[in-house]
Amino acid sequence: MNKQEIMEQQELVLENWIKELVENAHKDDRKPHEKVVDTTVNKSPAFYDGLKNCISSDPAKDCKQGLEHLHRREYSQAHICFLRAARSGYAECQYRLGCLYMYGRGVDTDYNLAEIWLQEATANGFIPEAEEALSVLKQKRIKESD
Repeated sequence: MNKQEIMEQQELVLENWIKELVENAHKDDRKPHEKVVDTTVNKSPAFYDGLKNCISSDPAKDCKQGLEHLHRREYSQAHICFLRAARSGYAECQYRLGCLYMYGRGVDTDYNLAEIWLQEATANGFIPEAEEALSVLKQKRIKESD
């Protein structure tokens, strides 16, 4: 398996994991970055391989790398970097991750995930930008419901 295939596999694993968290959010009042995977569930080795580095040991570095990928329009790679830092509680990356989900850059458009990450960013101090993005998200939902 080459590096690109490994990255794509890890991205898919992380994406599915986040969707699982969202689907079960009503059962768990912890913030997304505080949630821990239930290791008693029998998951494939690829699942654990993808998760072992899902929380950043250096969120600022991951954020910087994510911004570099974003500027080069390498949205999938930016998503991976932002996700790692966002799960560590890094507010700027929570905001950027929310924007990726809102606009479908590197991921499928998902307004629910966008809202969750933008709310996390607001709660963690990235207020003006995240609140503005939440306002845009609200308008997008209104337009789509018409």
